[in-house]
Amino acid sequence: MHEFSICRAIVDSVLAELEKAEHKGARLLRTSVVAGDFRQLVPDFLCNAYEILTSGTPAEGSTLEIRAAPIIGECRDCGWHGNLAVGEFWCGACESVKIDLVGGMELHLESIELETPDGNT
Repeated sequence: MHEFSICRAIVDSVLAELEKAEHKGARLLRTSVVAGDFRQLVPDFLCNAYEILTSGTPAEGSTLEIRAAPIIGECRDCGWHGNLAVGEFWCGACESVKIDLVGGMELHLESIELETPDGNT
């Protein structure tokens, strides 16, 4: 279950951000990540890992939002650019297998939503 180790890095980044002076006293409401479809992460596993890893931390009670990024290929033969299905790495126009992956490998923390002590988000 690689989701747990991936989520550890996400939670570590979020906790480091929460410790910055400008965020002191703020409550974390939501963490948003972008995960490319090629990474084949199971969203439920990632959310469960997030809940476990944030327990007892300043991030406890926040939610994890995952935005999927499609697998995108670009053909070296004809220049076609478009979505690919997992395991189908050929051109959607000429069926060449000379495909470069240009999307779908993303995995990054996109944003965090905080509530400040005065109730602003």
